[in-house]
Amino acid sequence: MKAVGLASVGILQDNEWDSGVTVEGHLRASQENTQAYMNSIGPGYFTALGVPVVAGRDFTVQDTAQVKHGSDDDDFTPRVVIVNEKFARRFFGEANPLGRHVGFGTDPGTPTDMEIVGVIKDIKYTTLRDEIPIQMFIPYLASRFVGDMTVYVRTTLPPETLVSLARDRVRKLDPHLPLYGVRTMDQRVTDSLLIERLIAGLSAAFGLLATLLASVGWPWARSGGTSSGWSCARPCSWWESASWSVFPRPWPWRATREASFSGCTSPTPSPSASRS
Repeated sequence: MKAVGLASVGILQDNEWDSGVTVEGHLRASQENTQAYMNSIGPGYFTALGVPVVAGRDFTVQDTAQVKHGSDDDDFTPRVVIVNEKFARRFFGEANPLGRHVGFGTDPGTPTDMEIVGVIKDIKYTTLRDEIPIQMFIPYLASRFVGDMTVYVRTTLPPETLVSLARDRVRKLDPHLPLYGVRTMDQRVTDSLLIERLIAGLSAAFGLLATLLASVGWPWARSGGTSSGWSCARPCSWWESASWSVFPRPWPWRATREASFSGCTSPTPSPSASRS
């Protein structure tokens, strides 16, 4: 294995965690949206995903420091955060974001005692369709409450070999710990593009339907209602009773995260016309 990382929110799974933030030196307008998409991650997460840290540093196992803001058990925040390029441009422009501070919440007087220690390249979060949001990452080692985690592994092994090794290792650590939803990133990309594929398939089906209607449908609607020996009770009854099966066929997605699709259709009409 070349790299391993953890995340509380898996990317490209149509899921997200967001929080309003206050940024040091940024005067928030009354209606300004400062919601940042969040993730709690471990060291090596960006390396496992192949995401470069363009400024500053990644988290390390030493990033466990917290600051307490209130009396509740969960009133702790980490001392350090990492943001994406879009976050840095939004709030700091061309200025260096490293060493600047942010805080959870948007109320006046919100403490801004979390230091930005790194900036990462912009990446997709929820799906490939969605625009890249402003993002902020916190070290999960500085969190007192850890739930489900997604493990990301970068390896040169075949996926099936790696999955078998991972299941064996997890069983040795804790036989009651479930390992589920194992997917390659290519499979995650495929899942994220499912809606586009369905739309492409339906578009192809309706295109073929329109072509058939233009080529053979209209002569049946001529005065007298007959064409080539067939008669219909109403001009459109054949099309209303037709059933269609759609079989979308995707084309590979490009490295630019753009995608093109193709589809084929298999019409299976059930004409309600009767032979005259």
